[in-house]
Amino acid sequence: MDVSVFATDAYAGTRAEVWLGKKAPDGPVSPRETTEAVCYAWRENDCLQVRCFNGGVAIEFCGHGLLASAHAARLDGYLPERLCSQFATYGVREEAGSLWLRCPVLPCTSFSRVPTDLFDRNSSLAAVAGGESGYWVLRWPDGFDLARLRPDLRAIARSTGRAVIATAAGGDGDARLRYFAPQYGNDEDTVTGSACVVLADFWRDRLGDTLTFVQQSPRGGSVRTRHLGDSVEIGGRIEKVACRDDAEQPVHKENHSDHALRR
Repeated sequence: MDVSVFATDAYAGTRAEVWLGKKAPDGPVSPRETTEAVCYAWRENDCLQVRCFNGGVAIEFCGHGLLASAHAARLDGYLPERLCSQFATYGVREEAGSLWLRCPVLPCTSFSRVPTDLFDRNSSLAAVAGGESGYWVLRWPDGFDLARLRPDLRAIARSTGRAVIATAAGGDGDARLRYFAPQYGNDEDTVTGSACVVLADFWRDRLGDTLTFVQQSPRGGSVRTRHLGDSVEIGGRIEKVACRDDAEQPVHKENHSDHALRR
């Protein structure tokens, strides 16, 4: 089935195609043009195993794919307490009909050197999260329209192994973001759950524990977060949009990357 995640009345959100009850194929697969990920999910003991792919690459942290898989399982009459990928284990729970994915905190650390050649407009504050293949967080002034940014994707790809999160307080939600990872084959993501986990920690001291982030990609989306101290929950609108037959299985693609995507 196709599942829409993080959409609102104003934003199209992102999509995943979920194949429930099927173990992942031996090789990576690529989704159709109308979706951002293809996910295989099957029940194993007390955990829902989930494997997500995009463009021939396994996605390391696919927030929307994990939520879409949990939603598909719930429609099938089974809501797991845990989702297990090949990279990590996540909690999932239902509250007032909404699903929340519980993730480890990705703490941000202020960083004095601000990259100045990645965008046409320089940011005013920088932080890092994770290791050398983690994240840059670049902050713009409150209310800044991030849609105006023009990233230098070649500069990003050659200067860092980190994905770049551009953010500013204000807008439709508590804060806005855009996400760029050209070095991992993802020039700009539509809606990025992992980035919102990072930003939940980045903005916590100023904006609070419960936040809404609006991603200003061309299609856009809205992600709710809750900072719980030792973990962060993410959630948003999730709904099934279509069903497909097994004859329409996604096409396998050769994996040309040693890296895993994060979404």
